[in-house]
Amino acid sequence: MGVYGIEGAGMAWFARVLVDAILLFWMAGRLRPETTDFIGRMAWFSGVGLLILSVPLLPISSFVNRVFLLFMLPAFPLVAWLCIPIPEKGRFNE
Repeated sequence: MGVYGIEGAGMAWFARVLVDAILLFWMAGRLRPETTDFIGRMAWFSGVGLLILSVPLLPISSFVNRVFLLFMLPAFPLVAWLCIPIPEKGRFNE
């Protein structure tokens, strides 16, 4: 892990995953143009969710961070489940 330690490894992993996600969304849109709207919504929700879940990284009290995460971690999958429309089975197989 060298100079940057575990934090550097975490940042490198995050950057790699981010680049992978962007490339995969882009390739999926090119291969299946009819899914572009769905992929755009999914990417938008993922970005907003990432921003919301990064709030505890701000320099605020530990108690506020814990309360925020206590409410947001269970709420995030629920909102994603209810807000991201799942295509009907076979819809993209036309």
